[in-house]
Amino acid sequence: MWEARNLAIAARIRAESASHPGGKVLVLIGASHRLFIEAYLATMMDVRIVPLTQNLGGAAPPKSR
Repeated sequence: MWEARNLAIAARIRAESASHPGGKVLVLIGASHRLFIEAYLATMMDVRIVPLTQNLGGAAPPKSR
């Protein structure tokens, strides 16, 4: 079921990104799904995965105390 859920999530991300060609789509996802989703989306020629910090101008996340 876990893999089926990951495929469903990836399909929804793909559908949304396809409706915004050339645009950006911000995806917030649980850590346990991240590697699978990134690997799946990375196989698509028109998808580029960019870390959030790169989109924020390279700002580093705040340090926790």
